[in-house]
Amino acid sequence: MALLEIQNVTRRFGEFTAVDGVSIDIEAGEFFTLLAPAGCGKTTALNCLAGLLPLSGGSIWIDERRIDTLAPEARGFGMVFQNYALFPHMTVGDNVAFGLRMRGIRGEAARGRVRQALEMVRLADRSSDYPAQLSGGQQ
Repeated sequence: MALLEIQNVTRRFGEFTAVDGVSIDIEAGEFFTLLAPAGCGKTTALNCLAGLLPLSGGSIWIDERRIDTLAPEARGFGMVFQNYALFPHMTVGDNVAFGLRMRGIRGEAARGRVRQALEMVRLADRSSDYPAQLSGGQQ
């Protein structure tokens, strides 16, 4: 069984079907991208995954545990919206750490996770910079 299983997920808005029976299996450690034309339901599908929108049909599982019935905060997912939503007065490292602080994760545990996340996207050396000092892609 895959780490993340999206099984026959559907999301309707009244008579309009925004996501129609999407099924995806993503294995642990796999890098996955949704690439498709504008308006085809990518953001709606991600909102369903994060719990920001309820499903009209289907189910979502992580490690054989159904999560689509859980509240968004209980799913362990985050979303980075296209408008970047960065705090301009905070460093790159502080922006990355913000969500951890909101969950009560501090100290070395938070610093280690921030370091790991920034290394993953090759921005570890930019931790002390501010968002305005980064390119759009780096943001």
